[in-house]
Amino acid sequence: MTTLAPVEVEAIARDYDAAWNAKDLDAIVSSHAEDGTYRLHIAGAPAIRGRESIRAAFAASLDNWSDLSFDLERVLFGDGFYVWSSSLRGVLAKPLELGAVAVPANGARLAFRGVDVITLDERGLIESKQTYFDLVAAANQAAAG
Repeated sequence: MTTLAPVEVEAIARDYDAAWNAKDLDAIVSSHAEDGTYRLHIAGAPAIRGRESIRAAFAASLDNWSDLSFDLERVLFGDGFYVWSSSLRGVLAKPLELGAVAVPANGARLAFRGVDVITLDERGLIESKQTYFDLVAAANQAAAG
């Protein structure tokens, strides 16, 4: 268990959010522990382990979008963890195919919610990131757009 105070966790969370909004892959990845894990909970995707694997996954994610931003909706902080709820807004650069859900890259501006559950190690690095997105909402918007 970490001994990070909620105020420290909040600063770490805000820096991480700023890195995503800046699309700064180096800053994003350097926030993760060397042996950290990431899992996008969609279509049975497995957990990814290790900073280099996380870098590859996040680089591919950023490459999927021609325009991307995150708007904070709610955040909960505790000792060594935070839960970050936000709206993702963007335009796909290429189609997303995630199991039975396919989102076409048709120029539609998409907006949908997501939640990250993040735990930190004793140094304040991300030990585990669990991401949940409402991609069915995105698929429905793209189909209508």
